[in-house]
Amino acid sequence: RIYREQGEQGENSEEESGAANDAAGKMEDAQQATTNCLQTIENLFEIWPAKTVPEFCTGRFVEWLVTVIKEAVRGKNFTYNALFASELLSLLLQQCPSPSQTVPQMVDRRSLDRLLRVTNMYRHSDPKESSENELLENVFDALVLVVPYHQTAFGQSQGVQLMVKLLSQGAGKRLAARLSLRVLEAALRDHQENCKLFVEQMGLKSIFGLLAHRKATDAEMETTVNIIYHLLHNTKGSEAARVLNKFTEGSFSKIDVLAKLREDTRRHLERRLAAYDEEGEERKAVAEEEDEDEIEQDPKEARYVYALGNGLSQLQLIDLCLLLLCHNSGNKALTEHLCRAVQGMTGSIREVIAQYTDELEDSEKGRTKDLMEMVTGLERRCEKLAKTAKANRHDDGEDSGRPEAKRAKV
Repeated sequence: RIYREQGEQGENSEEESGAANDAAGKMEDAQQATTNCLQTIENLFEIWPAKTVPEFCTGRFVEWLVTVIKEAVRGKNFTYNALFASELLSLLLQQCPSPSQTVPQMVDRRSLDRLLRVTNMYRHSDPKESSENELLENVFDALVLVVPYHQTAFGQSQGVQLMVKLLSQGAGKRLAARLSLRVLEAALRDHQENCKLFVEQMGLKSIFGLLAHRKATDAEMETTVNIIYHLLHNTKGSEAARVLNKFTEGSFSKIDVLAKLREDTRRHLERRLAAYDEEGEERKAVAEEEDEDEIEQDPKEARYVYALGNGLSQLQLIDLCLLLLCHNSGNKALTEHLCRAVQGMTGSIREVIAQYTDELEDSEKGRTKDLMEMVTGLERRCEKLAKTAKANRHDDGEDSGRPEAKRAKV
């Protein structure tokens, strides 16, 4: 009751801007009372999360939090309560039980629109203070958690268009541009209409520009590859053709980037796993000495989870992109360039995809056969290209009267 009353006072603050000094004093008291309430709620989350978090996931509390954030950004009045509200919003969305059922009820279409308006305020400028910076990050974190359950509404609310505009400002320049990547990935995941919107709104230029961006962080690069995979997987017709055409630009330079990124990621993963295995032997020896009886995670599963966080996830995405490119492209030159780029990698690709399909959920097991057939198709094309190249070198050697080895070396 208290926080609702304080929220109503906060919403009406603009109308009371011309009130007397005593009203301003009351408003200050109300802000402090709101702060005290929010601190109490946060303490309850920490002490008794199983009971209190579900309680605050219902009702109008989340709607009020979103209102506080929106009013603070719109009025350029970044109070401590606004930052506190953004933290609690992100915390609630992370800890809410049964998110597929709870999140759509917590954050309705109206609250989603308000969060999008907050991000729109930063299309052309970055936050000026660290607290404002943190507030914006919390808002984007909330959107990443909300959008998977509101994908259609997000597209209808022009969320895809807005994120593309933010991204076009340059992920290396604007904070909102960098943060928009994760929201876009959540919006495009297994959603054909949003992928179509992304292509129509000229998002390909920005996302493929990031693919070749040397200063992109590992997390940004993985999200970028993930988005490209969604586009390859979920677009059809002219949109699919436009995505494939991006790989033909610059003498197929994007394919070379993917192939190099794959090799760099594979080497990084091998180094990390070697270190992990070495540490694992030490942990095992220590556990045996201390005679630990605690139930531990399955070593194989633990190693796989570690690998996912240290390059395997990105490696899987790159291989999926390469397979879709080879399978869907009707451009012979593109396919041949791809086969030359991944020459010698097909064995590793088969191993990665086999491991990927082993971990698919039961509902997705039907993809296993299709993916492994794509791997076989890639292997056959690479073998055919290698044989053709060898035959051409042999013919050139006979025509010139020189030994084949010397001709190949030249």
